[in-house]
Amino acid sequence: MAEGCNSKCGICKSCFIEPKLLDCYHTFCSPCLQKLDVRDRKIVCPLCKTNISLPDNAVSDLKPYPFKLDFAIDVNADMDSCELCDEQNIAVAKCMECKINVCSNCQNYHGKLKASKNHTIESLQQNKSDVDQSGANDKNKCKDHGKEFYFFCKPCNCLLCIECSEGYHRRHQVEKLSLLIQSKKEKLLVRIASFKSRISFLQNTAEMVRLKESNYNKHCLELKQDVKEHATRLKDRFCRAFDELTNTNIDTIDDIKTKDIKELEKYLNEIETAKMSLSGLAMITEDFINESSDAHFREEFSVIGKRLDKELCKAVSNFPSIQDLKFERNYVSKDIIEDIFGKVTATVMKIETKPTYPNLPLPELGMISVHKAEKLSEFILENTILDIVPAKNDNAWILTDNGISLFSCKGISEKKSDIPNTLPNTTRIVRKSENEIWLWDGDSIFKKAQTKHEKCFKVPFENALFCCAVRNGNAYVYNERETKFYELSGKYGIQKKFEVEDFLKIIRCRKDPNFMHMPYKMNYNMNYNNYKFTRVAMKQSKNLNFVISVCEDVVLFTDEHFKVLNTFKKSGAEFKAIATDNYGNVFLADSKNGFV
Repeated sequence: MAEGCNSKCGICKSCFIEPKLLDCYHTFCSPCLQKLDVRDRKIVCPLCKTNISLPDNAVSDLKPYPFKLDFAIDVNADMDSCELCDEQNIAVAKCMECKINVCSNCQNYHGKLKASKNHTIESLQQNKSDVDQSGANDKNKCKDHGKEFYFFCKPCNCLLCIECSEGYHRRHQVEKLSLLIQSKKEKLLVRIASFKSRISFLQNTAEMVRLKESNYNKHCLELKQDVKEHATRLKDRFCRAFDELTNTNIDTIDDIKTKDIKELEKYLNEIETAKMSLSGLAMITEDFINESSDAHFREEFSVIGKRLDKELCKAVSNFPSIQDLKFERNYVSKDIIEDIFGKVTATVMKIETKPTYPNLPLPELGMISVHKAEKLSEFILENTILDIVPAKNDNAWILTDNGISLFSCKGISEKKSDIPNTLPNTTRIVRKSENEIWLWDGDSIFKKAQTKHEKCFKVPFENALFCCAVRNGNAYVYNERETKFYELSGKYGIQKKFEVEDFLKIIRCRKDPNFMHMPYKMNYNMNYNNYKFTRVAMKQSKNLNFVISVCEDVVLFTDEHFKVLNTFKKSGAEFKAIATDNYGNVFLADSKNGFV
């Protein structure tokens, strides 16, 4: 395997051709990735064995490497072939004196010849940085004030311009953004130092394995020679029988040697792969630190930091156990020929000392500010709580089976509604604004302003299940009969209909482990319409995707068009509540077992 991969693909060991950056932060040629096996729309990283989900257009839609790479080739650019060799290799440099293009191999050879060693070789830089700087200035500016971000608010976990810091956040703990980014870069640099230390360690380990392999080969050769010499001394007395025993024992040595050498080479490949994995991660992280914009750095920092920490948690596997070959023989007995001739035996050598990575102290990444929650107050309600939303001044609107009221943090009701007399079936709070609250009563959405309420929209079908309110101000409900999701507007009614393909089938498959083993006809003809549920928990994430649960042990992740992207299952759970944060994380509340 190649010694390092700073400018070479980890698959073909050659210059990058249209390099693609995987989610595990390893980089490979696009043509090389297209040759990998695809299973369930996923490929496996050849270096770290991480499963990588492919987009709709497979490898071609993967993220391009965002920084400048030496000797990277763009397949869309005009590529010249090497003019020195007949292998039609792609030219990566040009000799200015000879006026010819050369590949990487010929470039080295050309520089060693006496006639051309003083020639000027210039690289053909055909790869340009794919970092998209468009919109970078907008990402660095406050949407409210149009000024560049200057501070980071730790309690609110958000970026602030100077005006923001002097307004709502004036009493919050803030930090200069430049200092924060520099601190995070230094933390990644510490990890790179640890990576480089591990790369050096793996290089030394690889050299030890090669030395061990060489000594093992010499030992086997000496042992075979010993067997042959012993056979020669006894051939006159024991004739052909010993020829057979000689070949048998030599074959035994070869068989054991083949297996042991194979194990050593396998271990060597593992060491080399681990070394290339660390080199690849170190390369992208250094480029990420030195060349990415602040906006890009903030977006990718959390992911790459976790990725580096995950890699640093790995240990080195033990040396493989190989056989200790010996040749046992008997010079005395003449009755039993085989005992006199001797035979090759093999015993497992003493286990080598387990290789251990050199450990450097790593500072915490500190990607998310950690705050300890403190209980301010508590109170008990006699009625069953159906829903709750925050209000101003540390108050909250609480919907119970007896009505909806505004409570202070001490449990004092400041305002009571007239809903118990008119909306007995109210079960969910759809949304809340400064002057009104929207409520769901099973088939309609009501708007309540102060002591009055009016029907905003009635769902035109029975047994509707309310899902969630979305960012554009509309609401989603689920039609059990059609197994479709409806987007409702209080002003314009039904806006769109969406259907999750095989929605009930996916839930049933994940819920019933025996389902996938049913006969095909039984599976195909199963009536999913008999599979009912009473509540839908749903949330729209920051990137407009949806997280959907029917309050069982399966959660679906879909895009904004309800195409299933992924699923999550925890046996025995009942996920009845969903929340998201600004980092794109999803929190699932398992009401049955009391876990989040």
